[in-house]
Amino acid sequence: MGRSSTGLFILLAFATSWSYWGWMILTGRVVGPDSPATHLPGLAGPAIAALIVTSGAPDRLRPLLRSAVTIPRRAGLAALAILAPLVIAVLVLAIRPPGELSDLFAYPGVPGDWSPLAVVAVALLLNGLGEEMGWRGFLFPQLRRRFAPIPATLIVAAIWAVWHAPLFVVNLNMAAMLGIGLFGWLIGLTLGAFVLGYLYEFTGGSVLAVALWHTSYNFAVATEAMQGLPAAVVSTAVMIAGVAVFMAWWRQGR
Repeated sequence: MGRSSTGLFILLAFATSWSYWGWMILTGRVVGPDSPATHLPGLAGPAIAALIVTSGAPDRLRPLLRSAVTIPRRAGLAALAILAPLVIAVLVLAIRPPGELSDLFAYPGVPGDWSPLAVVAVALLLNGLGEEMGWRGFLFPQLRRRFAPIPATLIVAAIWAVWHAPLFVVNLNMAAMLGIGLFGWLIGLTLGAFVLGYLYEFTGGSVLAVALWHTSYNFAVATEAMQGLPAAVVSTAVMIAGVAVFMAWWRQGR
């Protein structure tokens, strides 16, 4: 697999996700409080694209599927990294008056009457694995065959950022970031890509590890309970970690 498969993956990821979100835009469906609309199916576009592109190469498809369900290498340290966003958020949450327990599982795009287990399962399947089987499971290692980790990560981050564009229309939480907040979101996404890229390589190419981290991070910043200070502290911590990864890779490259 070479550049043609990478280009095909990007085309399919955008086409799959944007077709669903485009339908939402055309029909006036917006994800927000008390809204039945959901953007989550569109998040599975990168995974669908990766599975299609690798379907003709069993030697690539089988490892991709296996890495999405097996315990990663260095599991103990990986677990600490995966839980870190949630632990930080809960510690910050503990210093302010508690809200409703159900707000911890008020996940954008998931009906409010779903059980916590169902919310976590859907978030992991569509948001975690749906994105990470594509971005880190396929695109990042494809780019790493031709580029050092820093340029490979920056390319993934750029594509990942553009892919999000329709969500600024269909998701009220993201629409609220338009303006000066968009600049901060781009920085956060880019540095988050460095954290995810490092975790992927640290665990020996584990899609499950990065999917769990992605899900943990989203629960720590996107649920109703974590809005405000907890989300801000977690985002800042991740950006600091991303800078640390960048510096480590930069020194390694020198």
